[in-house]
Amino acid sequence: MKRLIIVAIWLAGSTVCLAQGTSGELQLTYQRIQSFTMRSGIPSFFDFDGVALNGGGYGFVYNITEKFGLFQQMGFFGGVEQSPYKIRLITEHQGLRLKTEKGSVTLYAKGGVGFTRYVFESSGQTQGVDSHVNFVYGGGMHFPIFSGLRMIIDVSRQSMGLPNLTGMPNRSKWSNAFYLSTGIVFCFGD
Repeated sequence: MKRLIIVAIWLAGSTVCLAQGTSGELQLTYQRIQSFTMRSGIPSFFDFDGVALNGGGYGFVYNITEKFGLFQQMGFFGGVEQSPYKIRLITEHQGLRLKTEKGSVTLYAKGGVGFTRYVFESSGQTQGVDSHVNFVYGGGMHFPIFSGLRMIIDVSRQSMGLPNLTGMPNRSKWSNAFYLSTGIVFCFGD
């Protein structure tokens, strides 16, 4: 119910922004988390080192001024398997974005906070779900394909809190990984 209320407020806020003539973007992206690392604290029990996770996602940007905007981004990532378990990730973050125009290319820097949801499965059955905070910062660019449609390239650094699988003191508490995105951007309100 809480998420439904948050989505309703977000959509209502975006409608108000658009009604006031603010521009925005809808992003559809292929995403990759490079070098995901997780140590359980017990040797050879659900440990991953430098694994790449692929997925897709979407995002919204609401440009409050010409240079300043708010972003929200979701990512859905395929699993990493270590018999008999599989782990999938869902990431969400929102924050601030600053941009500048260099000819027809838009350059931007961003920073924000969100969550990572870990879904653990065994034999096709969900065994557990855990959520932790994540932080993201980075930047990218997009350039025009034709009017209202652009291509985006984004390179960010993401720090994800990791679930406590064993309670051991030598477990990994954070995974710092590069977050790469590429895809298309639909611009509106320009």
